[in-house]
Amino acid sequence: MKNSICKSRNIDQIKSGIHRTSKILSLTIGPRGKNIVIWNKIETPIILNDGTSIVNNLSNVNFNEHIGQYVIKEVVHNVNNSVGDGTSTTGILVGDLLQNGLSLINSGYRFQNMSEGLTKICYLLIQKINHIAWPLTKNDDILKIAINSTGGDVNLGNLLYQAFTKIGINGMINVETANSKYSSLVINAGFQFDRGYVSHKFINNFDTSSCEYDDCLVLVSDLELNTIDDAVMIMQAVMKAGKPLLLITEKIEKKPLITFINNYMKNKIQFVAVKIPSFGKYRKAVLQDISIATGAELLSKDKGNSFKQLQPSFFGSVKKCSVTRSSCTLIIKNKYKTSILRRIEFLENQLVENESTYETSFISERIAKMSGGVAIIQIGAHSDVELNDKLLRIEDAKNATFAALTKGVITGGATSFVHFSNLLQYYLMILQVIKEKIPLKLLINSLKKPAEHIIENSENNPYSIHRDLVTYPFEIGFDSNSNCITNLASEGVNDPSMLFFSSLNTLSKIAPVLLSVKMLLVKNKNIKLDITTTNKGVLKIPRLLNM
Repeated sequence: MKNSICKSRNIDQIKSGIHRTSKILSLTIGPRGKNIVIWNKIETPIILNDGTSIVNNLSNVNFNEHIGQYVIKEVVHNVNNSVGDGTSTTGILVGDLLQNGLSLINSGYRFQNMSEGLTKICYLLIQKINHIAWPLTKNDDILKIAINSTGGDVNLGNLLYQAFTKIGINGMINVETANSKYSSLVINAGFQFDRGYVSHKFINNFDTSSCEYDDCLVLVSDLELNTIDDAVMIMQAVMKAGKPLLLITEKIEKKPLITFINNYMKNKIQFVAVKIPSFGKYRKAVLQDISIATGAELLSKDKGNSFKQLQPSFFGSVKKCSVTRSSCTLIIKNKYKTSILRRIEFLENQLVENESTYETSFISERIAKMSGGVAIIQIGAHSDVELNDKLLRIEDAKNATFAALTKGVITGGATSFVHFSNLLQYYLMILQVIKEKIPLKLLINSLKKPAEHIIENSENNPYSIHRDLVTYPFEIGFDSNSNCITNLASEGVNDPSMLFFSSLNTLSKIAPVLLSVKMLLVKNKNIKLDITTTNKGVLKIPRLLNM
């Protein structure tokens, strides 16, 4: 049976859930933020400093408090998906505004005025962000933001910087666990796919157990090579060209394969064959990518082609090919760059239009391979606790650095929010519409909160520092590492402009929704939440210990 709940105490409980979640996030924010230990007496304690991971491990017995907690979780997840970093900053900002906004609405203020005012002000600030953001053009700036994004870890920041500089923003960066205690970077240059030679007889580099050719022809086909006649047609074309050949095809039957091997062993041809990469419906897409990257024309059964129709125009070429037992790497020629860029643009448009997680991942991987590089950051550590912390840091830093490279940066350390707050103070003085002044005052106060907690975590007085900051230009802020007011922009303490855009955009979208809530409809009083049960049957929230 449904229960209608519309008492003011329930609003207070929602605010309590928001406050508790924001309070936990405030402990972790900034370079000197504290760690949080999450323990439910059943599993091993987890030590975290990442906002997304922390809110994922929170739950609440009281349903009304759970609503407030859920809202902050959604905000954090939204920013994590779009930027990857700054989740605690956004959670604190939105949490403070929602708490004060709910108090005003509960006391009789019209939520329509609140909603319209917040939307208008956030739009103005977003326009300001677009105006003041600047691109990262120097390598030193990229290195600094990579180090800052990893929480000041110089080693991880350097690995991330090297990965971005070597493969670019269109490349793919994967994070893996290393087998050793030390972190390292592995770059897979060129177009690489996970298919090796069909026979070890084609090996010509016995030191690496691979087959390597320079200035190699490439023939791409989804046909099955069934007869010796087909093999002879291919070998005649290769011998006429006088170059090595990499054959990528569906299947080679035993007799034509033996024909290739015998002629290779007699030094009549330089040859290696691999099977088509990928599976199912994705095979054709990958074959088209390889054809474009190498300048080859795809021999396809859909076109009615056969090996008997083989012409010199069907062959593409690469600077170098290297084929091992399990992989094939192609170093692409520069003359195909224009075609590759057009293909990447086409794939990026597909990426924007696609909502499937798997499809998005597959298209992103294709873009990375077409761009010519995949970087693997292998994370090592001396303990599982350290490893878990490093993995969370590098994943956030990777996303934040990418956002900074693509959308630009503005002054970091939540200092920009403080300057935005000061800017809105002047706007408040000239504002004529009275109903917009209250939401403006709320936002002015909330914008200061992230920086306040950063300063508090560094054991300084936020109020005196804020009083000094309002007299300085936009690039000046408080550096928690050195405990002084300095030029953060010149020191490389910057944040992706996408973080501030995402924070304000999320605030303008989610605040009107929660502030317009008037009644709770509960289908069942005994709502089951993801919480811990002790031996006595008493429900408890996972314990949070401030380290």
